[in-house]
Amino acid sequence: MSAKKPEKGLRLTLGHAPASPHIVPGLRGFFSPDEPTPLGGDGELSVDDAKAYIAAHADRVAEARKAWDEFEAEKEANGERPNGRIEFAAPPCPVELVDLTDAQARKARETQADLALLSRRLRRQLRGNKLDGAEAVLAHHEKAAAGGEEG
Repeated sequence: MSAKKPEKGLRLTLGHAPASPHIVPGLRGFFSPDEPTPLGGDGELSVDDAKAYIAAHADRVAEARKAWDEFEAEKEANGERPNGRIEFAAPPCPVELVDLTDAQARKARETQADLALLSRRLRRQLRGNKLDGAEAVLAHHEKAAAGGEEG
């Protein structure tokens, strides 16, 4: 008899991020450095989608590095970098794929359900209030993180 495969989750990897829930544009769910967000359950992000997000981030960083290197080579060729090139600082992916025990997955799913409910209640309270600028963008990303449901 084979051992059950561990469940997967995503953990927030932003350095020095507080333990409060965060949203990551492009991903459904709320993310924390302390409690991973479970994957693969009903209404959750799939493991394949999480892997695709991480791979797409790596691709975007590679494209940015290439563009930066071309920019720096041009500056150097034009004599605008007498002290040498400025090195590209690759931004880390904001989440990492981790294994979860059954107990961790169960607790994380309860937390995600609570956060989604709070988000829906907040959006309902804000309905009628005109949001603009950064507030409107944040509200849009929170709605996407919570699965866009109203409650």
